[in-house]
Amino acid sequence: MQKQSSEHIPGEHMAILQPHHDYMLVHSMFSKEIFSLDDKEQVLKADTRRNKMAIFLSILYHSGPNAYPVFYECLQKGGHVQMVKRFDDQDKQNRSKIDLK
Repeated sequence: MQKQSSEHIPGEHMAILQPHHDYMLVHSMFSKEIFSLDDKEQVLKADTRRNKMAIFLSILYHSGPNAYPVFYECLQKGGHVQMVKRFDDQDKQNRSKIDLK
C-alpha cells in the first residue's frame, strides 16, 4: 500500500467503522503524536459520526507525511481487516491506472 499520502482515503471507507472504533482510532493517532490534544477533542466532541469522520479525515489530511502510515498501522493493529483490505485494493487499482499511462 502506498503509505505516503492520505489524499486517497474516501469518506465512505471510514463509514464501515463501528462507533467505538472512532475513539480507538483517535486515541491511537493522539498517542502516536499525529493528532494533538485539540485535534482529539475536536473529533470526539462532534455531534454525529459523519461529522466525526469528516473532522478526522481533515485533520489526517493536514497532519503531514507521517500521518497516513501511522493511520494505516493503527488500522492493522486495531484489527480493522476490512478497512485495510479496501485500502490495499484501492492502492492496487491506483497503481494499475498509473501503469497503463
